Amino acid sequence: LTENGDGEDQEVFAEYLAESREKLFRVRSLRPAPFIDNKIVTAWNGLMIAALARAAVVFENPDYLKTAAAAAVALKKSSGRDKSRLWRLGQVAGTTSATPAFLDDYAYLIWGLIELDRAGGNPEFLEWAKELTASVNELFWDEKGERFFYSGSDAEELIARNLELHDGVLPGSNSVMIANLLNLAAAGGDPEWREQAEKTLGRGAGFAAKTALLYLHYLSVLSDYLP
Repeated sequence: LTENGDGEDQEVFAEYLAESREKLFRVRSLRPAPFIDNKIVTAWNGLMIAALARAAVVFENPDYLKTAAAAAVALKKSSGRDKSRLWRLGQVAGTTSATPAFLDDYAYLIWGLIELDRAGGNPEFLEWAKELTASVNELFWDEKGERFFYSGSDAEELIARNLELHDGVLPGSNSVMIANLLNLAAAGGDPEWREQAEKTLGRGAGFAAKTALLYLHYLSVLSDYLP
């Protein structure tokens, strides 16, 4: 159908299209509805909070900051077992999560809270970031290896606790935690966090030297750290 005399005019075409969509919807409704992925993954939300908070500053858009802050507040309500222990998944429509949060959940959320504070959000976000960091050290820190395990000490016991050192689709959680420790130590957190971050930075240097493409976020953090 066109508007040049070869077919129906625009008004008739719009009506025809609306009727077709209605018919299609009725037929589609007879089949099972597609699966809706409504998971609230703590890690992914943390990354989005960080992105929105930084974008609020770069683009001078206060709506981004409001959205990031609202997401952080909602995440604290839905994901927290207490103020410093998180679930992997937030609660949706009365559901509950039985999986304790992993290192990336903490690392990305702390990152988001730091960005919120930098963007001028509620100062309580920075305090929550410090509380979560203390929890990370309690649950994930490998004293011998001077790095962070991916699963917490209170998670289901496995044959071995793995370490997420390099980047994947998302930044490596150890690299993100290094940046978090450095930033929080500079913002009035535990001064020992800087020393801890330096130890973990040193542990990653050899890996990054061999396969730099797998450690881009680590190298970014290292670049910011070096004078």
